[in-house]
Amino acid sequence: MISTICKHSVSIPILIIMLGLPMTHADVVIQITDQNGDPLADATAVITPKFEFDAGAPTDAEVEQINEQFFPRVKVVQTGSNIYFPNQDQIRHHVYSFSEAKQFDIPLYSGTPSEPIRFDQSGLVVLGCNIHDQMRGYILVSDSPYFSVSDSQGQLEISLSETGDYELSIWHPEKDQQLEPIQISIGEDLSFSGSYQLNTARLFFPRRGSSGGGYF
Repeated sequence: MISTICKHSVSIPILIIMLGLPMTHADVVIQITDQNGDPLADATAVITPKFEFDAGAPTDAEVEQINEQFFPRVKVVQTGSNIYFPNQDQIRHHVYSFSEAKQFDIPLYSGTPSEPIRFDQSGLVVLGCNIHDQMRGYILVSDSPYFSVSDSQGQLEISLSETGDYELSIWHPEKDQQLEPIQISIGEDLSFSGSYQLNTARLFFPRRGSSGGGYF
């Protein structure tokens, strides 16, 4: 379930138009909470133009391993990005993913592998460690260059460079149902703030080879 609270009482699709000077960029500020009203960290927001656009060149990124955890736990990158996986721990890790969007395997290693992993297909990639079953990370690969991840206060910001129709998609690792995209029509000199509530449920990951199921 997702509920929407905006500065102005409107229904989805959301039409936001502000009058003034010609637009240089549009700032979209989003607050995300869970069903208890608490700030929800690690929620992703991707805004996709519904018109032809120049996505620009993807940039390299990192997902570290710190204290036997992936950091950041949730990362959004643009399709075609290269990601390095530095191991900052004093023990070795074995990072892998069996996700449809990207399957890869980095055998036991310390430090930083010499070659990054290229994420050339959009979709969700779930990370695991073959040695430490509690380690779980998420990489969302987006065809759109407009995205962000909520901080510890459940807030995120995205800057847009053009007016037009957009689609806002929100995702979280512990979401309990598929969320429908939100249609947004961007007018000149836009500044938009929205609040969204996501119902979440704590995920359980059975140990590798257990009768509870497989692994990513």
